[in-house]
Amino acid sequence: MFHESINIPILIQIFFNSTPCLWKTQPTCAYKMISPVQTVNSILSKILETLFTILGTITISLYLIFILPVVLLLFYPYRCFIRLLSKFFKPTFQSMLPCTSGVLMLDHLHTHPTCTIVSVAIMEGSITTETVVDSFKNVSYQEISQRIVPWAGYHFWETDPKFNFFNHIVYHHEPKNEKYYVVDDAEICRIQENLMMKPFRMDRSPWEMVIVRNYISETICPGVEKSAVMLRIHHSMADGFSISKWFKSLMSGVVHEPKMVETDRSFSAVGRLGFVCRLLFYGLVEFSMGLVKIWKNRNAWDKGNKKFTKRYHLSEPRSVPIATIQHAKKAIQVSFTSIIFGALAGSVRRMMLQIGDKLPNKLPMFTPMPLPNHPDHKLTNHA
Repeated sequence: MFHESINIPILIQIFFNSTPCLWKTQPTCAYKMISPVQTVNSILSKILETLFTILGTITISLYLIFILPVVLLLFYPYRCFIRLLSKFFKPTFQSMLPCTSGVLMLDHLHTHPTCTIVSVAIMEGSITTETVVDSFKNVSYQEISQRIVPWAGYHFWETDPKFNFFNHIVYHHEPKNEKYYVVDDAEICRIQENLMMKPFRMDRSPWEMVIVRNYISETICPGVEKSAVMLRIHHSMADGFSISKWFKSLMSGVVHEPKMVETDRSFSAVGRLGFVCRLLFYGLVEFSMGLVKIWKNRNAWDKGNKKFTKRYHLSEPRSVPIATIQHAKKAIQVSFTSIIFGALAGSVRRMMLQIGDKLPNKLPMFTPMPLPNHPDHKLTNHA
């Protein structure tokens, strides 16, 4: 069964404080004297930044108007030609990965993956591999038994001739030794960290289901025997919506989950035209400003000569009930998604304060948004 909550490894008391700002710099009590030279340099820097932003916007606009159509006219027929050739020269190929999935194959998933998704479902009872394999009779996704292979500059789904469910569904601890292990939320985090960095085999479909038994929790059905089923999947295979539907298709009992309500975002013809114009204008300007800031080395994520370890670190999650998030969104009159994004922004702010970083005015981040009418018959990225 699913527990009706969201595990977010952050602290979101910030929503219930009196301060209305999620990203608020520390107030200063003293004024610092600025010399005339510093003032002139600051003004010149702003002028140069504005000029480069204007030039960048013009350059990108010319690229979108004159160069991009030519590139699309050249590569789209080539893509169709390669898809046609695969029917004759690669009969084992099933389909070509869509662009939203293919771009994620730039990741080094066979050596050091960075686009791995690990989802956890808490189930009642002591789950076995045989039970999970038997439940796959309700799953009709063809991609489960297919691997991703490159050919002629693109990636294709190919049927795995040696596919076996027991190669993908495994125990974290051997059953004969599991009586010596008791797994709590902190240990679940450690297991997730290791699974997120574990490479995928080249000759198999990029997914794995790990069964963790003897799971204990004081908040989720205390006193009941439970197991944690962890699905490790590369993002090129599916998105969060596909994974959620995959999990639900495996469940034979009651699945406790919040109902998803799609917001009506229908526009009139005039509204759509205005939206496109605003998107083009603000999108070009923001993109150009981002390039200028990168050129001036103003990205807050840039730590100079320091390098990231490329390791994932997860904190012990605290279960946040859906009702709490709904109460917060109604209190400040925003969407459910805005609360989640605000919590993430607040966690990054708190992290930067804890390590002594200076809070920036802006922090570049990228968040993919799902498209409506997600397909139900296949695993894909629909964003």
